[in-house]
Amino acid sequence: GVLSMKGKMDDLSLSIASSFSFSKDCDGESDTGLSSSGLGISSPGLGIPPIEEDQHEEATSLVVLRLVKSLRDNAETLQEGEVIQLVEELDELSSRFGRGGGRGEAASIRQSITAAGGTSALVALAVQRVDSAAVQGSVFRAITSLCRGSHDGGTRVTALEAGALEALADGMSLHTNDLLVQVAGCALLRSLITSQSLSGSGLGLSPMGVGGTAHSSPDVAGAGGGQPCVLDDARAAGCIESVTDAMWSHPQDRNIVELALGALCDLTRTSDDNVMAAASSGCIPATIRALSSHLRSPTVQERGTRLLARLCEVDDDLAAMVRAEGPESVLFDAAGRFPDRCGEWCKIVLEKL
Repeated sequence: GVLSMKGKMDDLSLSIASSFSFSKDCDGESDTGLSSSGLGISSPGLGIPPIEEDQHEEATSLVVLRLVKSLRDNAETLQEGEVIQLVEELDELSSRFGRGGGRGEAASIRQSITAAGGTSALVALAVQRVDSAAVQGSVFRAITSLCRGSHDGGTRVTALEAGALEALADGMSLHTNDLLVQVAGCALLRSLITSQSLSGSGLGLSPMGVGGTAHSSPDVAGAGGGQPCVLDDARAAGCIESVTDAMWSHPQDRNIVELALGALCDLTRTSDDNVMAAASSGCIPATIRALSSHLRSPTVQERGTRLLARLCEVDDDLAAMVRAEGPESVLFDAAGRFPDRCGEWCKIVLEKL
C-alpha cells in the first residue's frame, strides 16, 4: 500500500528515513544506516548530526516505518544475516529510546511498532523462515519485547491473531536442540498466555482451591467479551508438547527448565484440559527429573512442586502417575530447602500420594 503522511517532513528526518533501507554498498555489505548516541540517531558517513530531543519522536516514527516496510516487503529475498539485523534493530528500538525518555516513551514506541504492522510482520517472518533457527530466536525475542510492559494488550492480541502460538510451537519443535530457540520460545509463550492482570506477580499464579477448583480462564482481551481462550489456543497449537520437549532435550539447562516449568504452570493454572494434556506430554517425569537436577534453584523447586500439586489436585489418576515416579525424596528435599516457597505445594502432593 501507499503510505501518506501529513505535513512537510524536514530535510533531516527525510535524510534519516531515506538512509534506513537495506542496500548493497560497493563492497557487498548491507548497511541499515542506523546507530544510536544518547537520544539521537545518526547515519554514519552522511554527516547527519544526532537528533535533538524535540525532533527524535518524528524521526523514530520514520525509522519504525522503514524497518517494518523492509521486513514486510523483503522478507523472502533478504539474506539471513540481513533479516536478523532488521529484527534486532526493531527489538532494540524501544529500549534504546527508553533509556532517554523513560518507560512511557518505550511503551509508546512499542505501540507504534505494532500499529505500523511490525508485530504481524514478525509473526509472518517466523512462519516464512521457520527453517532458520537464528531467525526464529531473534523473532521470538523481538515479539516478547513488544509484549512486555503495562501497555501490551494490543500487541499481545495482534500477535495472537497473527498466529504467534502456532509459529512458536512449530519453531520450537523443529529446532529442539537449539538453546536460543528454546529459551526464546518459552519466554514468548509466557508473554502471550499471561494476562496483563497477572504481569509483575512472579509466576502469575495463585494457589488453587482445595479439590482443584479452577479460576476462570483469561481471555485474549481480558475477562469476558466472547474472545477465544488463549489457553485453549495454546493447547491446540501444540505449545504444551513444545515446552515439555524443551525440558526433555535440555534437562541440565536451568534457564530453559525454569522457563518451561513457568509456562506449564501458566498453561495449567486455570484449565483442567491443559492439565490432562500436560500429563500426556510427559511433563510428570520431566518435572521430577528437573527437581532432582536443580536442587539449589528455588525457582525450579517452586515451579516444579507447584505444577505437580496442580496435577494431583485435578485427577486421582494423575496423582497415581506422580506416585509411580517415586518423588518423595525430592519433595521432602524441596520442602526442607525452601519451606516458604515449596512447603504448601509439597504437602498437597505428599497427601495425595
